[in-house]
Amino acid sequence: MKNKHPVLRRFMRRKVSVVAAAVLILFVLIAILGPLVWQVDPLKQSVMKKYGPMTVQHPLGTDNLGRDTLARMIYGARVSLAISFAGVLSGALIGVLLGVSAGYFGGWVDAIISRFIDILLAFPGLLLAITIVVPIWQWFNELAFLSSALMAWAQAFSTFVLLSGSSVCFFQ
Repeated sequence: MKNKHPVLRRFMRRKVSVVAAAVLILFVLIAILGPLVWQVDPLKQSVMKKYGPMTVQHPLGTDNLGRDTLARMIYGARVSLAISFAGVLSGALIGVLLGVSAGYFGGWVDAIISRFIDILLAFPGLLLAITIVVPIWQWFNELAFLSSALMAWAQAFSTFVLLSGSSVCFFQ
C-alpha cells in the first residue's frame, strides 16, 4: 500500500509543480466562475471613466474606452481557455490519426507520414508557427499551436502501434 500513488507523491514533493497546478486551477476557475461573481459588462464603454484608477467598482481600473479591466480579463480568460482546449484536442486528434495510420499500415504510408513529421520537427516551434500563421492570418491563428501538438501525438502513437504489433485491429 506504500506505493499506491507514486506519481502523485512525486508531484506533490515538487513545489514548482504544485504552484503551477494551483495557478492553472485558479485560471480555469476564474474563467468558468468569474462571470457569475463579477457581473460587469466587459464591453460597456464610458469615455468619462477613461483610464480610471482602481476603485471598488473597478478593482483593476478602466482602459482607454472606460471599460472595466477585470471584466475584460475574466472574459478574455474564457476565450483563451476555449482556444487552448480546441487546439489541444484537434492536435491530439490529428496526431493520433496520423500516428495510428503510420503504425498500422506501415510501409510507404509510414514513410510519408514520418517524413512529414520529420520536416515539421526540423523547424523550431516559433519559426514554424510564424510561417504557418502569416499567410493565413485571420482564420488559422490556432493552426500553429496545433502543429506542435500534432508532431508529438503522431510520433507517440506511431511508436505505440509499431510496438504493439500489426495484428492489432482497431475497428471491430
